[in-house]
Amino acid sequence: MASRRGVRLRSVGAALGERITRHRKALKDAVFCFASLEPGRLTLAFHNESGWIAVRTRRVDNGLAELLPGALKQEAAAAGATEGGTLYLVGESLLELPPTPVPGWKVIRIDEPSSPASPAAASAPARMAAAD
Repeated sequence: MASRRGVRLRSVGAALGERITRHRKALKDAVFCFASLEPGRLTLAFHNESGWIAVRTRRVDNGLAELLPGALKQEAAAAGATEGGTLYLVGESLLELPPTPVPGWKVIRIDEPSSPASPAAASAPARMAAAD
């Protein structure tokens, strides 16, 4: 695909790792969950005072507001992570979605550019919003 577009592929990396790196300055709490939303997939990375403790992924068809509280509770239990704290929810066009309250969690939504593959979008600043 890269050669068809006339560019050279330098590396391939997981979206989760790239998003964590891109937003690490915003991750101020010691205990949190970094939730990366991609089309059809929700990845939850749990962090505590000792560091990263687990990464869990599940399929998402639609209805993030309905799915997220239950998924977060189940995956935190499966990972042995603390249930509650700060939830950094990262994905495209998140600020356009209605608020997603999650009991026990302070939700901070980080909106990303619609096309991180383009150089202009990758350098564009993300927008953040907090909701309780």
